[in-house]
Amino acid sequence: AVNFSYAKQIFSAIRTLDMFIRLATVEDAEQGLATLRASNSELCSLDHANDPQQISDWLENKTVQSWMDWAKNPKAKLYVADSEGQILGVSMIQNSGHILLNYVHPDARFSGVSSSFLSQMEANAREMGRTHCTLNSTKTARPFYLKHGYLPLHGGECVTLSKLLRHSR
Repeated sequence: AVNFSYAKQIFSAIRTLDMFIRLATVEDAEQGLATLRASNSELCSLDHANDPQQISDWLENKTVQSWMDWAKNPKAKLYVADSEGQILGVSMIQNSGHILLNYVHPDARFSGVSSSFLSQMEANAREMGRTHCTLNSTKTARPFYLKHGYLPLHGGECVTLSKLLRHSR
């Protein structure tokens, strides 16, 4: 059974006066995509080396149609960090516990947005009965995920990380 009171506690715990995490809507597409594009372009230079072709390849699926598909996907949850109507970040987790997105706008970097997303997605995974979260990390984000308890499963350019989830009582 799903523990909805636990989810409400998590949402309440990460809500602040300046930002809150909420499920994304189709209406968030324009701002959400702009945030994803800015994050990929400006913050992931360690991965794409500012190569215009690589950046273009990374941004290829950041379209309105993709956003609509993500927002309506029953097998995943798409979240945004909202601050007074401005989208500071975008995250997405599959019901399997695999994290697909965790991006923050460059102007909101190091403000707790990504950590708040992780807390929300991990809580979501626990509610779905998952014992682990997994993700494919960029070089840029790898230190962040290691700091949050994720461990490498495989090597390579885009390392797969996993975290054992502790269930609250």
